[in-house]
Amino acid sequence: MSNNLEVEEFKNLLIKKLCEIGYLKNEITEKSLKISKLENLVNDLINEKLNILPDDEIKTQLDKIYQKNLKRSIDFEGLLLFYPQIKTGTLSYTDLEKQIQTSSEFKLLQKQIQT
Repeated sequence: MSNNLEVEEFKNLLIKKLCEIGYLKNEITEKSLKISKLENLVNDLINEKLNILPDDEIKTQLDKIYQKNLKRSIDFEGLLLFYPQIKTGTLSYTDLEKQIQTSSEFKLLQKQIQT
């Protein structure tokens, strides 16, 4: 009889934990959707503020430099910082690349690649 009770308790515990997992997965999915919507909103605001069109050459070049050096797309902060400087000519693509190559992110990535 106690064996049946242990099995039943185990089943109940298992069901409870699976329900908790399901709840957490749903919560993560909902938060991921919110994050995605916020990222799209921020992206739209940045594009509007900086007058960036979908096929903008400066943005394309910035993204290529980021991909080449940091193995990722340019982020919002980088776009806000570097796009106006490139557009006004106060920063060249070459100088930007040198600046990225002195960053801690670049150095950390190089160490990860070497190991």
